[in-house]
Amino acid sequence: ENAFVKREFIQNNEKFTFAILGDKTNGGEFNWPIFDRAVEEINLLQPDFVIMIGDMIQGVTTDTNFINDMWKEFKSHADELDVPLYLIPGNHDISNEVMYDYWDKKIGLRYYSFIHNNSLFILLNTEEYKKNISGQLGNVQLDFIKEQLNTNIDVNETFIFLHRPIWLKSDSRNGGYEEWQKINSWIKNREVTVFAGHWHNLVYNKIEGNRHIIVSATGGNLEEKLLPELGYFHHYSFVTVDKDTSLISLIKPGSIFPEDISNEEFLSKYDNILKVDNNMDVNGNGIKLSSQISIKNLLDKNVEYTLNINNKENSFWKFKNSEFAGSLKQNETGSFEFSSRNSIEKSVPFPTIEYSISIDGKLAETKSFSFSPSNTDKWKYPKNVMVLGGFDLGISSKPMIEKDIAKTQISSEIDWANEQKYIYTNIDEASIWQKAEVKKGITTLDNYFDRIDFAFGYMKFIIDSKEDKSVLASMKPDNYAQVYLNEEVVLEGSPFFGVSSNPYIFLMNLKKGENIILIKTANYYGSWYIDFKVFDFQNILVFKNDK
Repeated sequence: ENAFVKREFIQNNEKFTFAILGDKTNGGEFNWPIFDRAVEEINLLQPDFVIMIGDMIQGVTTDTNFINDMWKEFKSHADELDVPLYLIPGNHDISNEVMYDYWDKKIGLRYYSFIHNNSLFILLNTEEYKKNISGQLGNVQLDFIKEQLNTNIDVNETFIFLHRPIWLKSDSRNGGYEEWQKINSWIKNREVTVFAGHWHNLVYNKIEGNRHIIVSATGGNLEEKLLPELGYFHHYSFVTVDKDTSLISLIKPGSIFPEDISNEEFLSKYDNILKVDNNMDVNGNGIKLSSQISIKNLLDKNVEYTLNINNKENSFWKFKNSEFAGSLKQNETGSFEFSSRNSIEKSVPFPTIEYSISIDGKLAETKSFSFSPSNTDKWKYPKNVMVLGGFDLGISSKPMIEKDIAKTQISSEIDWANEQKYIYTNIDEASIWQKAEVKKGITTLDNYFDRIDFAFGYMKFIIDSKEDKSVLASMKPDNYAQVYLNEEVVLEGSPFFGVSSNPYIFLMNLKKGENIILIKTANYYGSWYIDFKVFDFQNILVFKNDK
């Protein structure tokens, strides 16, 4: 009665679950990891039992020793299941009379049935015709099906399993389609779900009101397609049966994990695999970039890595070594270095270091590291600036990036290419511009603007330089900024996605004397600030307010 979503509790002893494994053959002998992963997940889900839809081995041979080896291999993987496994033969399992006889002697019944929690299961053999009988299923098997249906008329639901979907003429052999028409006449007024395999491609259909499902492969040969609606993906099926209904879920292996999948011990070891020490040394008019990277595999799995320099378009940076890749076993280590020199004038755009880490072939993480001047005491910033705003951005909700991003950069009232002209000719500066305090390079605009949500504004100040000088500047805005130096854009604003993870490092070519800095800024909602600094290695810059 205390439930937030009130539903009836299920209080019958007829509810249960079972799983279905798809084909494993026809080129899928190298896909055991997919099958094994499915088995691991089924053990976590703990259904009552599992049914495999056929094609367990590659077959297509009369060499009994070879057949025996293939079944031995399959059993070594299937034995990992914690619950009962039921099999039906596929065309690979019974490819000829020799394999037909082998199944009888070594594997078990070719077709059979059972009842579980008042549901009827009928498991069939679509390969009976391999033993020189009339029909695909044969009269004996048809009689067996009819008898099971007539004997168990009061069950809640009936599930029928066959390897080939012989309700389709294209998969009928030796009269199988006509045999299925008889079966269909027996089941059309019952609650029946039919499962088949063989196609390695998922297809759902309803015939006479009953579900007919061709399941895809679970480790068999399959060229996956990204769109799941096309049905080309590895999966196993999980069926939940209740008294009045059954629900079928399709699960791609790799989606279900044990409770301790992300444990503190593993995370601690993983976090210490890679260490990156990036340095940017600025001395006079020169810059040296260097990166010391160390990798140590602390895990009991293989660690694969790639490290590379990502040079932006029009970059002047050149590195002797620009890429490293390799693999480390447990407790193995590796160390690497990237380094290059350049002048400040040719330093922008800066490269980044990109890396990827994989664990036993599975991509774990990709990330990039940026460079920033190492001697942080040389970053300078004004103590006070003048701010103007905030003005209506012209939107009332965060726009969709794909469709409406232009709205974050263009106001119907402002020609964004002419901010300074607009400000000087349209705004009474004396009454609207106000002085704002800067703390550690950060100007918090929330403290000065009445409107801070979906708004834009300006910040300006003067940098007085003792000489013509190229300097590095750093900008980290929340959410957007575009920087003008003496009426020229030096940092072009980009669509704002939130606070940038790394500051923008850009070049400013200052002239001797006063240089006017104007920053256009905008905010969606929440806090609003500008973090702006200039790298003054030679202590030649003076910051001033500009009224």
